[in-house]
Amino acid sequence: FPNPFSCQSWFKLSILSHSVTCLSLCFSSLNSDTSFLFFWKYSTSHINKQNHRIRLRPCDALGYDSKLTDPLYKHVPFYLTLVPLPTTSPIPTISYGLFYDTTAEVSFDLGKEVSAYHGPYRYVNSQDGDLDYYMILGPTIRQASLAYTNLLVGRSAPWPRYSLGYLASAMGYLEGPDSGLDKLLTWLDKCKKQYKIPCDLFHLSSGYSVDQQTGKRYVMEWNKTKFPNDIQSSLSTVFRQNGVRLTANIKPCLLTTHPRFNEVSSTQGFIKQYNNNNSNDKNEYQPLLVPFWSGG
Repeated sequence: FPNPFSCQSWFKLSILSHSVTCLSLCFSSLNSDTSFLFFWKYSTSHINKQNHRIRLRPCDALGYDSKLTDPLYKHVPFYLTLVPLPTTSPIPTISYGLFYDTTAEVSFDLGKEVSAYHGPYRYVNSQDGDLDYYMILGPTIRQASLAYTNLLVGRSAPWPRYSLGYLASAMGYLEGPDSGLDKLLTWLDKCKKQYKIPCDLFHLSSGYSVDQQTGKRYVMEWNKTKFPNDIQSSLSTVFRQNGVRLTANIKPCLLTTHPRFNEVSSTQGFIKQYNNNNSNDKNEYQPLLVPFWSGG
């Protein structure tokens, strides 16, 4: 492969191996004593990940330690390296990004492991293959980041303005004998009048969907004991009148005991595992996913 510092934008390296379930790639670190590594993921501890080991596996890390817990929620296998250059260089630093195009569980060792028989190195271990990755030359961090979003993965739609303000959430608004609405209104009143905290958004944790009899969370269903039908419609109105919008926790799955499970199953509303034995059943691969999950 050509010298990466002579590339204009990015090039792709591919390792194809269908015969193994675990792929490892080792490569030497560039100037490891002075380089800085920045990871694009939910990540704890220091922003510079040099000499860290990071694991990517999306999980609900409830109550995580802000310094030690790993992995966390998001799967973003991309990181940036910033390398200081000699004083004789026309530019002080050079930056490049590495994006691993995989949804498999991945572990990154960014110099934490050392060996007396090798120089400084980093490696990535993927639990499933193929292993495809892209190298993106900056030469600045900003340019490498923009190339990653503009050329490879795309950029998200602009966020609504209210999403940039203070967001509140809680798990305790359904605990105790009083109704969920009473607790939410008490919090809203204190937030606005007593503490004078401007709040733009309240995130309804999944407790609003708890079935009172089974204790299970049924997505897109209300806890009708805490939120009777007449309260469900007024909840959003009261919050909007106070300048606060609501957003709800949505889990993209249905338990088999969900009240609408059979309905969704009969309309092919679930993503199913590929099965060659049912290749003649066209409906097996044409579920009505978009209409159901979009609310249409």
